[in-house]
Amino acid sequence: MKAFTIPLTFVVVSLLAACSSQAPTEPQELKPQTTELSVVKTVDVLPYMLSGEISFKDNGYQIQPCNSSIQYWLELPAPMLAQLNQMRADGNGPFYAELFGELQPTPTKGNSSAYVARFLVSDLNQIAPETGNKCQTTNTALRAFGNEPNWSLAIAKGQVTQTSINNKKTTSNVNDSNISPTQRRYQFEKNDLTLNKQTCQDTMSGALYAWNAEFNTKDKTLHGCATLANQDNAQQYVATYQSQPDASGLTTQLELQPDHTATTRYIYKNGDPSLIETGYWQQANGQQLHVVMTQHQGEAVVSQRLFTIRGFQLHADSEQINNQIYPIGINGLSLDRMQSAVTMVEGENSKTQGALPTLTPAAINASTQFDAKVDKAMRNYFAINRTDPSGNRYIWLKYDLNGDGNDELLAMMNWCGSGGCTMLIFENQNNEWRFNSRITCVRDPITVANYQHNGWRDLVVPVSGGGAKAAQKTLEYTGVSYPNNASMAPDFSTDNGASLSSVVLFADQTPAIKGVKM
Repeated sequence: MKAFTIPLTFVVVSLLAACSSQAPTEPQELKPQTTELSVVKTVDVLPYMLSGEISFKDNGYQIQPCNSSIQYWLELPAPMLAQLNQMRADGNGPFYAELFGELQPTPTKGNSSAYVARFLVSDLNQIAPETGNKCQTTNTALRAFGNEPNWSLAIAKGQVTQTSINNKKTTSNVNDSNISPTQRRYQFEKNDLTLNKQTCQDTMSGALYAWNAEFNTKDKTLHGCATLANQDNAQQYVATYQSQPDASGLTTQLELQPDHTATTRYIYKNGDPSLIETGYWQQANGQQLHVVMTQHQGEAVVSQRLFTIRGFQLHADSEQINNQIYPIGINGLSLDRMQSAVTMVEGENSKTQGALPTLTPAAINASTQFDAKVDKAMRNYFAINRTDPSGNRYIWLKYDLNGDGNDELLAMMNWCGSGGCTMLIFENQNNEWRFNSRITCVRDPITVANYQHNGWRDLVVPVSGGGAKAAQKTLEYTGVSYPNNASMAPDFSTDNGASLSSVVLFADQTPAIKGVKM
């Protein structure tokens, strides 16, 4: 029995049936091979590198990630712990560290219980006495180096850069390499570099490194240490993700931070205070993100979700709360990567909106002609959703919806029923169209409004059929996308100062079935 209510198992209502009286022609998604929470209660996480400053307090070690104020409790392998204790006994500290491992919840009691999570260390890249702010340096190259005499090599992108004692740099290509978990060998010019997986200590600084190095030149052999590039590949997923409002007006927002902390907000349209959860995130495999909430409104909880990565969208079907598995509604939870930062916290400007100058009248017709750039964007959408585009048809047009001077792509699909068709919208980013919105129950023509939400023009669409009452509906941009069902959007109103422009999209009402065939 739960001690408090968590709004995690809300129902996401599927409204496609309300738009169509026939089976949808939209292709079904091919499910990737991923871990399921209903199958296992522990998640195999890809070890990743966490960089930051190590300090000693609460009778243990903590790491504060670079550019973060958060601290994680460290659990170190016994040999590494002994070496770190010796470095501290020698008068060194605090330390800069690059450690491989994964985050796990802390126990409810003990020295680590007050921390967000504990970082279980599986290996090190380096632990060095802090001299200067090493967090400000991102080393994207493998480095090998030694003393007496001083020598240094950096290897990146198939090239070796050698730095001499007088700081002169020479560059050459890597001719051959052989890499295994315990050894790395590189050949260039008449030299070769061999790294062996064995802890190495710098004789001058006392720093620890994961690899020892042997550098063979034509006339001598040099010895030293080596460290790998300090890169965390999961950083590509750092962003804010947000759901479409469900039938009750609930929006879920997830923030993934560079220090691997995570915040989930449940935002209510009726003005009730948001519920907030905090925790951490990490990459489970090449297709999933593991998100764990450890605090709900300040109370301890362990809630896990495995999100499958679908291009710019995250999707989870179930969650585990305190060792119990729960489904997330009917269709699961889908979160879209936000295109721009939009604050949705009480007490702040939760939505930017307002009237806009009227537009020059225009009737923009749909095209049924093949265009290579349009076709590329369409096929990318199908690829992201792991579906076969064969046999689908679409009509399309271009129009600048967000006022940045670049046209968005609007495509009306032949996924139609009595309530209308499905429209896809692609945002123009750096002259490339990236999928943004999927809207069902759309009829044409579509009128552009003289009003905006979050920087995007409102779209006014007629709705009828499929059980929906005939009305003019306003599609308002949420900061992530337009709503996914036109029939559930609010009726168009002039109460807030909105008005219709004289710009009409899909003005000729060409049926999508006559469009480009994929």
